[in-house]
Amino acid sequence: MRAGRSFCVHLAVAVLACAGLFWCCTVQDPEGRASASDSNGSRDGESVVLSIEGVSYTQADFTRYVARSTGEEASQLSEAVLSRLFDSFIEEKLLLAEALDWVDRLDPAEKESLVSQGGGRIPEVRQLLEIWARILTKDITVAPEEITAYYAEHKRDFLKSARVRVSQILLATENRAVQALDMIKDSGEPRFREVARQMSIGVEADKGGAMGVFELGQLPSEMETVIFALQEGESSRIVESAYGYHVFRLDAKYPPELVSEGEASLEIEDAILENKFQAHLASHFASPRERLDWRAETGNLSFTYLRNEHE
Repeated sequence: MRAGRSFCVHLAVAVLACAGLFWCCTVQDPEGRASASDSNGSRDGESVVLSIEGVSYTQADFTRYVARSTGEEASQLSEAVLSRLFDSFIEEKLLLAEALDWVDRLDPAEKESLVSQGGGRIPEVRQLLEIWARILTKDITVAPEEITAYYAEHKRDFLKSARVRVSQILLATENRAVQALDMIKDSGEPRFREVARQMSIGVEADKGGAMGVFELGQLPSEMETVIFALQEGESSRIVESAYGYHVFRLDAKYPPELVSEGEASLEIEDAILENKFQAHLASHFASPRERLDWRAETGNLSFTYLRNEHE
């Protein structure tokens, strides 16, 4: 699966995996039960805090949700935090109801296909969501002209910064670093590699001290100040850090470079697909609050619910 195609899975998992979507004739939810509240507005003797399409959720269900989502006890959280968590709880259960409806609407052949794709058994939650996301987004494509337009609009994003290829000899003491510096003085790359293998305590010692290629901002500032000031083939003075004492070698400098449209095309295609997937799935799940029969009983919560001022 291409990176862009996998986005639809990531989004579906993000909004539904926590709801525990499993299909086996029915879909079960780790917090909720497929039962309506009784005449006193409770289930199993507990006050119901949310009802959706005949499925009721109690304060105990929400408490488990809080623990699962945050790793904290509800009693340790403020009313403001609990209120926003309850908002998320509602959204999650509404999306679960949407998923239930989707499974219910599958025809026998589609259900059989699910079993087939699950290796002869009902798919696990992640695989089921992948199948669902693929069905929802199977017709989404990216045209060549869309890639060209995206590249033109985001050309700055494809400008590689100046980079350097760096090697080092790392020593535990300043005296050892002075010795190493004397050994490589006025010598070339082969001698640097030899000393690095013999003396360096760095993890890259076996590779002759080769660290790799870096842009500005990827190394500690005290190192970058020295490294980026070097000329190709030049070794540095001794640089002290929390790791020890370093002698760096600038192996190569690479100027800023614009990645061509051809080189960037796969990355661009994935970015466009991601945007399309997000828009399509968001549209698919648009306004479940308006479509579904549901009611939040905030007065039954164990804390004072604070309405979101942005609602």
